[in-house]
Amino acid sequence: MSESDRSTTDRLVDRWRWRHRLLVVRSDRDALLAEQASLVESREAAWVDREMKLVLLTTDGGLVVDRFVDGGPVGESFSSGVEHLLVDRYGLESGHQGIAAALVGKDGGVKARWSELVDPEAVFDLVDAMPMRIREVRETEE
Repeated sequence: MSESDRSTTDRLVDRWRWRHRLLVVRSDRDALLAEQASLVESREAAWVDREMKLVLLTTDGGLVVDRFVDGGPVGESFSSGVEHLLVDRYGLESGHQGIAAALVGKDGGVKARWSELVDPEAVFDLVDAMPMRIREVRETEE
């Protein structure tokens, strides 16, 4: 990995920590990543409410999804070197179905893993049970 890849990875991780929860999804099949993005887009308001980011990783690099335009994900892209570092950081070796996903908490720790497409409702159930999320909801209700 180049020093630039390490620097970019550190910058991304620092930007996410304590601000966003992540669903990091890796696949070498674009169709699977598009399907995962579509699942997230269908619940975009709930996704944003939970301060989530979708990070899509391919063998060629990746994309931090900021929004959806015309049904497709849009955001900051990065190189395959950064993808490799994120795969290592979050333990995302592709499973038997060609996809691997990890839910990452605001603290940067992996909270759950999947080896299939991830239903946003499963993510919401896990996030909503996290102590930090419970506190966030309480604070907005006061």
